[in-house]
Amino acid sequence: PEDLVNSFLNDLIPGWMILDYYYNKIENRFIIFIIQKDGEIKIFEHYIDKDVQKRLEGDAKEIIQLAREEKRDDAEKKLAHMGKLLYKYLIPPELQEYLDESIFDYLTIIPTGLMHSLPLELIHDGDNYWGLKFAMTRAFNLQTLIAAINVQKAEREEHAIIVSNPTKNIEVPYNLIFGGEDEKSFNAGLSLEFSEHVTELENLLRNKDHQPTILSDEDGNKSTFLQNLGFSPYTLIHFAGHAFFNSKDPERSYLLLREGNQPSKLYGNEIPLETWLSGHPLVALVACETGGIETEIGDEVFGLARGFIEAGASGMLLAGWRVKAESANDFFSIFYDNYIRMKCSLAESLRLAREYVQKIALGSETAEAGEPWYTESDVELLHWASYRFYGLPF
Repeated sequence: PEDLVNSFLNDLIPGWMILDYYYNKIENRFIIFIIQKDGEIKIFEHYIDKDVQKRLEGDAKEIIQLAREEKRDDAEKKLAHMGKLLYKYLIPPELQEYLDESIFDYLTIIPTGLMHSLPLELIHDGDNYWGLKFAMTRAFNLQTLIAAINVQKAEREEHAIIVSNPTKNIEVPYNLIFGGEDEKSFNAGLSLEFSEHVTELENLLRNKDHQPTILSDEDGNKSTFLQNLGFSPYTLIHFAGHAFFNSKDPERSYLLLREGNQPSKLYGNEIPLETWLSGHPLVALVACETGGIETEIGDEVFGLARGFIEAGASGMLLAGWRVKAESANDFFSIFYDNYIRMKCSLAESLRLAREYVQKIALGSETAEAGEPWYTESDVELLHWASYRFYGLPF
């Protein structure tokens, strides 16, 4: 709508490029709007065969399953190939040329339909992956961006809540985390190494004179978590634990907390019913498959992300598939260090975290600045490509 776009243009900052996708199912046609500050809105069109769509959707689901089965080499090969396919099928030649000739600081993609489930950060333009090349984020739609901008304008006192390892020392049925029919139980506590980034986050906040609320281990009760959310205007919610994406019924995807000595699910559709996030926080869900998203007619988004957005979250940092604890630790340590301590923009903090984790995965974290530290054949993508952010890039 013209009035919506015009009101949004007034709040755009220079150097922010937005690719807003719409999809016409009848004609199998993407319409891509390019929105920039003080720039004419550009429109690109691109036809995409239904068989190609099914292939991309099938590949995305296969990657999730391969990661669940710990078949990381197979998943990474498919991801590497998928990056080139995404560039070919989602970025038409005219748009490729336009982007090559443009200068921008932030790149935000507003996906449509199945694009939400695709690893867009892996788009490879022949030079590099976009998630490494650009300060790149996503958005659900223009309305959520406008709402987030209004929140950012308001003065807010920084206040954080951290939930860490809520299933420690309790027996959890295998299928609550990994799906399937296997009901055998196991201790779902996270490794000590995984908790390192949580400790670092606590220290960063305290060094900024913020006293975070900590719900760790046995204190990670669902009821306590919801009660805290309802009474305090948190600006950051950080959850480090387990989650499950229900592809058959996305609204029944859940975070796994506890009640006493029993596991307890917090469903996505429970969150807006049980609480209102008055601080309009950044929500970071450091748990596998929290980025699982399905869409319906009108691009209505379903999954854990929808619940938090409906409850008032201004930004969501999610994982699209299962990742190694070590990579999550490295990623979030670098992300928060740049975002909180160094005061980098959120999008640039994400890019730096992706870059660092990939260097670590390749054993080249000490590479000299400007030195090529990866080759097309040996990039280990699973260590960074799962993370996706919806919200403002700055």
